[in-house]
Amino acid sequence: MSNPNLPNITPTILLSRDDVLNLLFSSIAMEELGLAHILNAEGEKMQFALGTLAGLSGPPATIADILNVSSSNQAMLDTVFRQEMMLDSRLKTASALPTVIGPQGPTGPVGPSDGVVSINGMTGAVTLDTTTGFFPISLTGESGSDLDDYTNPGAYSSNDPNGAAPLHGPNAPLPQHPAVWTLYVSRVGDYIQQLYISNPVMYYRSIQLGVTLWTPWVEISQRGPTGASGPTVTGPTGATGPRGATGPTGATGVSGPTGATGLTGATGVTGSTGVTGSTGQTGATGMTGATGATGASGWTGGTGTTGATGATGVTGVTGATGLTGATGATGATGVTGATGLPGSTGITGPLIIRNNGGFSTSGSFPANFYVPYTEVFNNDPQGIAWNVDNLYLLLHSVFYISYSLRLKVDPPITDGVFKGVATVIMGGADARITAIKEQTVELGQPAVGEVTLESGGLIQVGIDGNFEIITNYSLDPPGSNVEFDADYSTISVVLMQSLFRESPEGGV
Repeated sequence: MSNPNLPNITPTILLSRDDVLNLLFSSIAMEELGLAHILNAEGEKMQFALGTLAGLSGPPATIADILNVSSSNQAMLDTVFRQEMMLDSRLKTASALPTVIGPQGPTGPVGPSDGVVSINGMTGAVTLDTTTGFFPISLTGESGSDLDDYTNPGAYSSNDPNGAAPLHGPNAPLPQHPAVWTLYVSRVGDYIQQLYISNPVMYYRSIQLGVTLWTPWVEISQRGPTGASGPTVTGPTGATGPRGATGPTGATGVSGPTGATGLTGATGVTGSTGVTGSTGQTGATGMTGATGATGASGWTGGTGTTGATGATGVTGVTGATGLTGATGATGATGVTGATGLPGSTGITGPLIIRNNGGFSTSGSFPANFYVPYTEVFNNDPQGIAWNVDNLYLLLHSVFYISYSLRLKVDPPITDGVFKGVATVIMGGADARITAIKEQTVELGQPAVGEVTLESGGLIQVGIDGNFEIITNYSLDPPGSNVEFDADYSTISVVLMQSLFRESPEGGV
């Protein structure tokens, strides 16, 4: 496919209207020729896949290859179809443009420079009113005027946008700005018609003088409902216009004066390097003097003679033990010492009779499930609150919790493993009061039908008193139903009351 042959239109465009139309038609034809080449190439691509293209040989294409080529052809044909729609629109638009414009007609003669000779055949001072065949348009009236009084032909307008509404004007519906109005009156004999205009509507009425009364105002310009939005069709993007010539580069502004450079201080004169003196000769090494003779050692004085050790005297005979003296009289009792400081008071034991509650369970449950409570008794509603399935404990207190949960497995496990876990959750956190029970049964052993999870301990309640017990279990093999045995499942809650006081040493 060759490139379009377009005229050189740079740097000056010299094209007539006919030239532009011919170029439009040529561009459409060139694009149609290009699309024809594309369609031919798509056909040859399919022939190649089917093995029917002359002059080619090779392994046959698979079904998957043919489907892929067909999908590619479909995508290209869809693109060509869209382009054909745009070319059709461009062709219709270009064909509708007028191509022949006749020559400009001759200029008419210049009229006389005198005044107007006549108006509709009338000469002299002519008054433009209804008697002379003209409609006056500059009459005004009070905003609150009575519209029944306007029977002479003409156009009348209100004079005050902030005034009152006119009498006998339309009021169903009342205009948005009743003080702003224009009234057109026409009269044919005794027949009078009025056209009333006020934002945003117009009204009409009529009368035959001496015969009928004014007809009711009829709204004649009420706005209808907004029609449905038409389909949004984005037209093809127009061709990019030629790039405008680059404007001349502006003159470079005058450079500002460079500030004066400060004076550089004078560099001091570097003294000349002195002449290095020659190295003197190394003097001769003197002779080593002779070693003097070692003097004779003095004599060591003799050690004196050790005197003889005196003989040890004979040990004397032990004398007989003397008689025990008589027991002395008991001395007087000493003064009693001062009483020691009293020790700190011990922790008060739990008041079980008043500060406790008991609860039981019921129903079956899935794994990882919160235990549902049923209140059996509650001796301390102020410290232990129960509402349906929820249990709340008194904040900033210490409780003793004890639970025994009997789980029934139905049908019992005759060959497998049952594992159950029950954990106390206090305020959304694990209170670490956990019971774990795992039981394995083999064929021939008693079946696992009931398992009891038991535990107990102290917990401290902080700022969240929500008390829960979560249970989890696993069955291998699965399939049995697990539920609580309400007769043997109990949960006991005891409030521990503690009294503390400070000792003199600062302890508790």
